[in-house]
Amino acid sequence: MNVRRRSHYQLYHPPLLAQANQISTGNQVTCEWRVMYRERALFEETKRRLGVDEKLFQQAKAQLT
Repeated sequence: MNVRRRSHYQLYHPPLLAQANQISTGNQVTCEWRVMYRERALFEETKRRLGVDEKLFQQAKAQLT
């Protein structure tokens, strides 16, 4: 059988490497999600501030005319 000819390292290394890659990918996705949510919150806050600034601008414009 081919299994007996392979060393201990050859038998166990590929599954361990696959598991390490899976964990690494999961961690990377989680980090990207966190960054995405932070960026979204920052975008929403900026959009809200822009709306307030737009209202102030319209009020000032109305007072000048």
